[in-house]
Formats: sequence, C-alpha cells, structure tokens
Amino acid sequence: MKGRVELERALNGALQFGDQLADELVRLSRLNARQKRVLWRAFCLLKQGRYDDAIVVLETECRELCDLEPSR
Repeated sequence: MKGRVELERALNGALQFGDQLADELVRLSRLNARQKRVLWRAFCLLKQGRYDDAIVVLETECRELCDLEPSR
C-alpha cells in the first residue's frame, strides 16, 4: 500500500511539473511570435528610412521583455 501511495505522489508531481513546462512553452511561444512582429515592424521602419522610430520600437520591446522576466 505504501508503495502505491508513493507512486501516486510521484506521478502526480510529474504531471504537475509537466503542466508547468507546458505553460512555460506556451508563454515562450507567444513571446517569440511577439518578437517576430516587433522585428518585422522595425525592419519596415528601417526600409522607410525611419531609423529613430525603429530604434524606439526595439528599445521599447527590450524594456518590456525585461519587465516580463521573473525575478531570480
């Protein structure tokens, strides 16, 4: 009986850890899509000769990403 309880606890822990990893993967995927949009926007601004605007777009994204990073 004790072995079964330990196995259930281990499986439950593994499932919870898997859920956390899946959530993190979704979060990173969304960030990746967002970064692609920002880079494309900056690239389009550069093609238009709007260098200052492109820099502002990239700096803003970097600041926002730093704000999203969890404290370590």
